[in-house]
Amino acid sequence: MVAETLEEANFPGHAAEYRRRQAGRLRAAGDTAGAFTLFWELAVAHFNGGAASRLAAVYHDLEQLRPELDRLQAAKLNVLTAAQDWYEQGSQLAVVVPALEEIVVAADPDAALLACVSLEQALVDGWFDFDPAQPLAAPPGDTPGLQARLRACAEGRFCADVVIRARLACVLADTRLTADSTPVETDEAYRELLQHAGAGRYMHAGGLVFARAAHAFAMHGDTRRAIDLWRQAIAAVQRIPPLRGCPRVSAGRLIEEVARDT
Repeated sequence: MVAETLEEANFPGHAAEYRRRQAGRLRAAGDTAGAFTLFWELAVAHFNGGAASRLAAVYHDLEQLRPELDRLQAAKLNVLTAAQDWYEQGSQLAVVVPALEEIVVAADPDAALLACVSLEQALVDGWFDFDPAQPLAAPPGDTPGLQARLRACAEGRFCADVVIRARLACVLADTRLTADSTPVETDEAYRELLQHAGAGRYMHAGGLVFARAAHAFAMHGDTRRAIDLWRQAIAAVQRIPPLRGCPRVSAGRLIEEVARDT
């Protein structure tokens, strides 16, 4: 009740601290599941806030709870921890992929978010740029087969959050392309996704889809198509809502991209 009251009064930091205290009391009372749920929600909020480190106390709380977790809870913690450590260590697919597979098999509601974030990070690290894979960061134990298993974890996942659905669809399209893909191949990867965005199936996240497609076409040699898609992104929304774990993208920034390419 105290935490909810603080949230309503616009004191999110204070509310989070009271939820952390509540989780500690639940653990002390033997309710590991209840404690994990609260700690997990706080950790996801910390990650979604764009924090680039694991310095928040809630990660310490979760690690202290680890010996009492079941397999699914431990798998979720492994994926989120690896995602948060990505800023310093790169994609840890040898850790992430087996854990994600357990989460997907369990049909956990967080599977789509965790798969999306893990795949986005692997894409940035270059896991899908070349065949065979030549990633920028490849810790010992990673094998080329892990990238296919990671993609399989992301395919078919559904999320009630339309922004996560759009991000997941875009990253799956991007993983179908390599560094030397042609504009024709880019069109094949994004065609259906752009049709859905144009039909309003991604609601306020439609601008995100157009912008991501524009970037893909720009990277693969079709600047004219990229400019048209950036213009569609600007027309779709004046400001794309904040993305989970991503910076806010404004119409002004999109206009700068168009101007620079023009």
